Amino acid sequence: MYVRNKEQLPPPSATLHIKPIIQAFLRKQLHQHQDESRLLKQCRDSLKIDPILKLPLLKVDRSRLVRWRLGWLPGGKPKPRRCGSHLTKTHVIRCLHLHARLSIGWKLSHDPLSFLVNRLPSAPPTSLRTFKRWTRSWPIIQQILLELEYLQHPDHSEPLTTTATEDPFLTWLARRLPPASPSPP
Repeated sequence: MYVRNKEQLPPPSATLHIKPIIQAFLRKQLHQHQDESRLLKQCRDSLKIDPILKLPLLKVDRSRLVRWRLGWLPGGKPKPRRCGSHLTKTHVIRCLHLHARLSIGWKLSHDPLSFLVNRLPSAPPTSLRTFKRWTRSWPIIQQILLELEYLQHPDHSEPLTTTATEDPFLTWLARRLPPASPSPP
């Protein structure tokens, strides 16, 4: 069918001018909807595929990150907590001390977990500083998301997982690092 209708297709050069128009329209729509939606404000300000979907992550980590991104707390309907509050994003941020644990100031972001998730790298870092920052932050993010799971499901049992050295994200992070220089004798 493609071969038969090939003559009817416009040449590639004719469609090149339309791509920036479509991109501008999509960007305008994104910004317009971000103004109207609290959840979209927490997402990346980009038309690209979210790295959460492309990064080498354990299935459970990807699931928890996507649920946090979408504002879906585990278990559906918020349940009352021992402190009398319901389990909401705001409550989780305050109760689990996310700002202190992730070393993100209140002035920088009211949602430090989303702030870091929005900065997940789309390519392995080339600087040692970025690598160290993510190798420090990633286990904390995983722990926070696991604690969130336990808050909503106290009887949740976590299956045995791989060790930190076997974590696919941490392995992927280390791919482009320059080799360590030999230490002096």
